Amino acid sequence: MAHFFLKLNLIFLLSFFVGGCASLRKPFFYEISRNTERAYLLGTIHIGVPLDVFPSVVLEKFDESSQIGIEVDPFDPQSLKKEMRLNQAEYSIVQKAARNVLAQNNKSLGNNHSKNNLRLSQRISSENWNYIKDLFLPFFKEESIIQSFSPATAFYLLVVLQPPETEIFSVFDDVGDIESSMDLNLLERARQQEKKITFLDGSGNLLSENCRDHLYEQYMTDWIRYRGKNMSSHMNSMRSAYRTGREERLKAELEFQLSQPLLQCLLSERNKKWVTVIESEVREANQKNLTPPFYAFGAGHLIGPEGVLELLRMNGFTVRRVNR
Repeated sequence: MAHFFLKLNLIFLLSFFVGGCASLRKPFFYEISRNTERAYLLGTIHIGVPLDVFPSVVLEKFDESSQIGIEVDPFDPQSLKKEMRLNQAEYSIVQKAARNVLAQNNKSLGNNHSKNNLRLSQRISSENWNYIKDLFLPFFKEESIIQSFSPATAFYLLVVLQPPETEIFSVFDDVGDIESSMDLNLLERARQQEKKITFLDGSGNLLSENCRDHLYEQYMTDWIRYRGKNMSSHMNSMRSAYRTGREERLKAELEFQLSQPLLQCLLSERNKKWVTVIESEVREANQKNLTPPFYAFGAGHLIGPEGVLELLRMNGFTVRRVNR
């Protein structure tokens, strides 16, 4: 059951950045330079796309690089739990609820981790709260118990009570397959070449508490409306946008699929942190006369007024797209 919830969580997160394609003539691949400093940035799709779709220049620059940087360490199973700040206690609680089929008055599910002790109705939309309350009350009897749930717990319980109406997992059978995962393939290639590897998100919590609420709010909204039936169309749309190689098309697709608060906390806030790391590492590599570093992360982080490329431009870097 733990694997079920972890996989479900990963599916929802990656569904915003997933796709597959035969070839990419115009990859989201850029050279950044400032005076004698230089590095390369590759916008990726996280799963389902092998490396052989890229023009040869991408892997040439990768192989020449002194070090690489990616978002998180996907080989560390704990990183996926940290990414959503779901600790083992929360998994165990939800597992127990599933086994007991939401046993009546199961007060052990009250796990509000909010520092300011906001009630669930204050952390999600009124529409979602009314739906959740009406669905959960027959099982828990007391509204106060439901109010103590975190949005994450409420979402997982929603999935237990209203399982998907369509198969949404088969597409992700290759999540851990290096051959079909762009990020895993790049990381394994770097390790074989004994490169220095940086994880841009570090080892701390990826999402703020507020951002995590926004994320599960969107999960909840989508599940209530579609029960998983929208997953395929979302993935196809994102794949199509990525294949075009057009920044404006990818930006429009992200804005369609993600709420503004999620765009801010999943992309913009992290971009600012990453740029600080990238700038420091590029400077250090230049000072040590090392070959230019290579960074690979979700293509959505590159584009837009608060994207990594624009932030680097504001810091004096020249950005050139590499298509050869």
